[in-house]
Amino acid sequence: MNWQKKKIERSIKYQTRVFNEHINELVITRRNGKVITVNDGREMIEFVSCSYLGLETHENLKHAIANAIERFGVQLSVARTRVKVDLFEQLEDRLNKIMNGAHTLTFNAVTPCHLAVLPLLASGTLPNYKFNKIPYFILEKTAHATLQINRGLLQQFGEIIRIDFQHKNDIEKAFKYASINNMVPISISDSVGSMGGVAPVEFIVRMANRFDGYAYIDDAHGTSIYGKNGSGYVMSCLDNKLDDRIIIAGSLSKAFGSHGGFIACNYPDTINFIKTYGTTYAFGGPPSLPGIAACI
Repeated sequence: MNWQKKKIERSIKYQTRVFNEHINELVITRRNGKVITVNDGREMIEFVSCSYLGLETHENLKHAIANAIERFGVQLSVARTRVKVDLFEQLEDRLNKIMNGAHTLTFNAVTPCHLAVLPLLASGTLPNYKFNKIPYFILEKTAHATLQINRGLLQQFGEIIRIDFQHKNDIEKAFKYASINNMVPISISDSVGSMGGVAPVEFIVRMANRFDGYAYIDDAHGTSIYGKNGSGYVMSCLDNKLDDRIIIAGSLSKAFGSHGGFIACNYPDTINFIKTYGTTYAFGGPPSLPGIAACI
């Protein structure tokens, strides 16, 4: 099925309208807190930013960025497998503490997290998430577009079913189907849905443990506003302790007020494996150095 063509045909009327009527792509020339000045001189109050607290205007973050530029310049354009500045280890150290001892790895954004981890998870070779069966991917049908886009990639490894995660019975049926048919169930979903709703995190974890499966959860809309120290919605559902069968992706560019994405799991050797074989880590450029300084 040409899913991309179908998606375009379904949305073209609306997308054309929002661009032609200048609802999208507003150009601003100045910003003062929530007040923005548009390039035609109008002033507006914006309610579209995902930076829920406006911390990116905080003096400490601005000073950290200026200091990082003095030390390293605007960017060090080399894969971190070759050389990296000390800022990355400092950030991941602090993130590990925020994630209550789980191990983290940072990326340019949340999308490169998915591209690095999902093929490795699907392959059955990821340390502590290994298997020798065909994977059965249980994909939340309203999950973020950056997860949906990986359907074609995942189908190279196994079967996919898309279901509504608001119905626990359907989730359980999918896990049970995989188990009965000698496949490994792998749940893929948002935590806090970008299109509304929240995933039943505790139930997903229970299913993963019961049916010897795994779960990959995009917590981009949950990190920084839920959980102890902003550790996220998943952590808040699990009493601030990540389950061994879960890998989560989180965002640093929302209420944390800065830049990038990260993954978290319970195993340092899993993180090292992703560093070695995750395409967007091993062969991609690093996140913005000033942005990482602001994260710290």
